[in-house]
Amino acid sequence: MKVIDMRCRPAFLHDFFGATPGSTANETARWLNRRVGTRGDDEHYARSRTQEGFLAEVREAGLSKAVVVGRHTPAQHLPNDLIHRVTHGYDELLGIAGVDPQLQGHAAVDEAERAIRELGLAGIDIEPGFGVPARHPDDPVYFPIYEVCAQLGVPVFLMTGPTTPDLRFNDPAPLARVAQAFPTLPIVCYHGYWPNAAQLIGAAFRYENIHVVPDMYLFLPGSQAYVDAANGFLADQFLFGSSYPFRPIRQSIDDFLHLGFQRGGTRQGAIRQRSQVIQAIELTLGLAAVVGKLEWARRTLILEQASWRAGPPCCLPCLHPAKAKVLAPECRASATIGTLFTSSQDLLNARPVPPQRLPARLPQRVRPPGRDHRRGPHRPCAGR
Repeated sequence: MKVIDMRCRPAFLHDFFGATPGSTANETARWLNRRVGTRGDDEHYARSRTQEGFLAEVREAGLSKAVVVGRHTPAQHLPNDLIHRVTHGYDELLGIAGVDPQLQGHAAVDEAERAIRELGLAGIDIEPGFGVPARHPDDPVYFPIYEVCAQLGVPVFLMTGPTTPDLRFNDPAPLARVAQAFPTLPIVCYHGYWPNAAQLIGAAFRYENIHVVPDMYLFLPGSQAYVDAANGFLADQFLFGSSYPFRPIRQSIDDFLHLGFQRGGTRQGAIRQRSQVIQAIELTLGLAAVVGKLEWARRTLILEQASWRAGPPCCLPCLHPAKAKVLAPECRASATIGTLFTSSQDLLNARPVPPQRLPARLPQRVRPPGRDHRRGPHRPCAGR
């Protein structure tokens, strides 16, 4: 089975992921596995304490891509050069950089630019709620990061969820202001702001550049709203993630298939998505340091030993890794047959800037102080 896992990291990256057997951090990793429904061995990730073991996990799960996410917070730092070393040269792996403008100041902008242009990483992760002090994503300190990502044509990945130290900062409302101010910037929400699923879905309804990755929280109480929304208007804004090592990859895929996902929305919408998929195109993956191009096209697969009910089964979300946009194509198969499409025609209005067109140095923009600049141009919804 071909699928892209949007949140998948090896245990060896950090003690927090279970790198050291017998440690307190490893016990925490095992505890979290039990909390999110891991069946069987709660230390299943032990194999990924080596690079070779992690690659074996990814390959045996049938992933076409595993997205390895960097982090930069006061409590945990996964350097971008480490993410580059872990992912570079492996077709199955894709890296996301992490920056913290609170800690790094303007150097965070320089580092974000370096990570994309030189290291070939595919996006930037920020974690406002995990900062010191904790902040919301619409805090002005993060706006230079949004600007550089918009200029480079790469998505921003946002850490959310119930592990936010102060749960008042697990609030999707400030995210809507960022989406309004940067309408062409793809914003990917890890953990889907769970348990505030309805609030995030409401923001994503209004702003199509908000993308939802509930990952391991998709399988917990209160998450049916994600499924219902993905079966309708959220179909092309919904992404799959296992959150490995905190949940087994294969189990997450199997559980996903039984949650009740269907082809999205109306018949016309499904046909429109299918027509976009058929139009395979080439996009540059990353920027200056990325070698080669990937041509994404339709793929057909057989889902073995899947017990589908009558009617069209769902298919797993597929993502162009550089653009973080899911396509939920039409599935017409029955019994154990499903069709999975992968296409680079996912964000036609926000494709990456080719390296040769980039300026030697991105211009720096200084926004005036105050609140108005955060809201962006007023765009009335006209009652929609």
